[in-house]
Amino acid sequence: MSSMALKTTSEPFSIRGFLKHDMDLTTGQSGSDFSVLEIEQNLDTLSREVLVIHEVDFDMYGMEFMEGVLSRQNGSIDPAVQYANAAINVSLTGENDPTATVLSDPSFIAGRQLTTLQGVSTNYDNTPDTASYGSTGSKHPLAIVADGQMYLFLAAHWNGNDPATAQKCGISASVRIMAQRAVADASTYAALLTRAYNG
Repeated sequence: MSSMALKTTSEPFSIRGFLKHDMDLTTGQSGSDFSVLEIEQNLDTLSREVLVIHEVDFDMYGMEFMEGVLSRQNGSIDPAVQYANAAINVSLTGENDPTATVLSDPSFIAGRQLTTLQGVSTNYDNTPDTASYGSTGSKHPLAIVADGQMYLFLAAHWNGNDPATAQKCGISASVRIMAQRAVADASTYAALLTRAYNG
């Protein structure tokens, strides 16, 4: 990693987190809500210590129950939306800000999305696709975190449901982060603090 003026100080290790969320479909025909988990790593800022992230893996739980709730509804109270649809977004970011959960944001690290159409058809999409990243120190890390703060977001969006017959759905997400500790030189550390590398 000499080209980025970083010197690794640890072997790759894993960081894990687990987040529960109640998706409340009873609040309206369309809506959204989210939960967030802070994942903090104590970095030595005086030594310009950073966290080099090589790989992020997500898992999601409770999707089958959510799909069952959506598919039990016989269409929508809105004729323009015939079935209840939903999207679940799980994101890892460097900022405690829901607007930072998109790929274009400099603090975005990784994410996974599930979309449900008509309550039964699902599609998973990983952003970015980390399959090409190894857990042993890639020359091109997924992200570099300078302050040790990371946030796991679980956001839910839905439309077309009938709140009179809907119910709350408990969904959860877990994350495994493969990372290494490293020390940056002064100019690299300053650039990382301004998100120059990640942006």
